[in-house]
Amino acid sequence: MGLRTQSDEVQLGFIQESQQVLFTQDTDFLIIASRRLDHPGITYCKKRTRSIGEIIETLVLIYEVMTPEEMV
Repeated sequence: MGLRTQSDEVQLGFIQESQQVLFTQDTDFLIIASRRLDHPGITYCKKRTRSIGEIIETLVLIYEVMTPEEMV
């Protein structure tokens, strides 16, 4: 997808168009999520607080138990 180095706005546009939830460790997205409701969902984890395995397990759990409406 090549979005790793793209701006927050480009990444937000991508998730809106594709209706995919964004996982991020960028605190800027906490501000975006609090101000805008027109996104399919943003999940956040503070840097260096969880292992990759823990993050993946949590994302799978979110996928299994939450509806798209609950992600906004």
